[in-house]
Amino acid sequence: MSNVAWPEPSEGVRPLIRAAAEVMLTDEVSLIAAMAEASSRVLPRDLWDDPVLAHASRQINQMNTLQWITSNVNAPGKRVAPYLDEFSLNSAREAARRGLTKFDLESYRVAQCIAWERWVTACFQVTQNSEDLVELLSTGHMSMMAFVDDVIEAFRVAAVETIDELHSNRARQRLEMATLLISGADVPVERAEGQLGTALRGPHVGLVSWVLSHQDQDQLDASTEAVMRLSRSRTRTTVSPDSSSAWTWLPVGDAPDPVETSTALSHFPAVRVTIGRPGFGADGFRRTHLEALTTQRVLTRLHSPLQVCSFDHVQLVSALAVGTTSLDLFIRDTLGDLEQADPRIQQTALTYVREGFSATRTSVRLFTHRNTVERRLKRADELLPRTLAEHPVEIAAALSVVLLRRPL
Repeated sequence: MSNVAWPEPSEGVRPLIRAAAEVMLTDEVSLIAAMAEASSRVLPRDLWDDPVLAHASRQINQMNTLQWITSNVNAPGKRVAPYLDEFSLNSAREAARRGLTKFDLESYRVAQCIAWERWVTACFQVTQNSEDLVELLSTGHMSMMAFVDDVIEAFRVAAVETIDELHSNRARQRLEMATLLISGADVPVERAEGQLGTALRGPHVGLVSWVLSHQDQDQLDASTEAVMRLSRSRTRTTVSPDSSSAWTWLPVGDAPDPVETSTALSHFPAVRVTIGRPGFGADGFRRTHLEALTTQRVLTRLHSPLQVCSFDHVQLVSALAVGTTSLDLFIRDTLGDLEQADPRIQQTALTYVREGFSATRTSVRLFTHRNTVERRLKRADELLPRTLAEHPVEIAAALSVVLLRRPL
């Protein structure tokens, strides 16, 4: 913050500033939602596809918005300091670790425009006096501009400090090598193996693990060890794109079962894990990770509560326009009343398709009596606009999305 003297509003306008801020505070939820939506349109797609960074961005947006409003309630017209708790600074550092070093001024200004519109509306609600309105509006504009400038500068400093630390960090070098391999770069195998400390000429299963809160970071490493033991692997290769995420490769030929993995992670409820299919060699190292990453993005876009998910369960869904209104329309048109039906009926119908339309195999897979399976399939056909036999692929795709979205 600048040391230049901050102009004080007049005695008559101070209570109007407080009153306008209180008006904004009464509708803080819609304000914060509108600012987040506006920012999402101009921020990099990588940020909003990443659950950790997207969650942090929303949290910072909310905290700083409330900081500006409540400060003007408590000390009308005074310069407002950014809300710079450890969470905010850590998020700035993690964005830097991902290579997002240029904080997008446009995104901050877009959010500021939303706040400014609400401020103008609030000002006209608290006074109709033209002289007071001019001072009220100009004071608010100056305050918002200075506040956003201070937030940007604080985040820039945190990012620069982090980048300086990472340049000499071996962990960063390992991450860079893993990133090169993932991008398909032509890297000599011997060099890559030496830098990563692992053999590339064998089998690999890729995992992506993450937590949404910095307070849960200590669960990441322990949970990865638990999955490693479940897979009967003695070693693992893990790189950390940030302190809330981990990319892991296990040198095994079979992917861990999602249900068994969920059980193994029962002591780590904050950790979420996605699993790629087994691969072999450098190409398999790359592909299995990208599949785990794709699975993570599908869960994020669907707001899925699943703790563990494999690529096999989202492969078809990932090919659809996930997160768009057309997807929701597709689900409604395809499933009809089945969309809101008993999850057991939905799961039975989906499993029936996956098991090659065999009621016997479906009953074995679901540990359910065949007669029960047949009753559920009959009920599913009653609820569907078109029967399961007529459109099995479309129905299975829609059910996959619905079940991924289902609250646990």
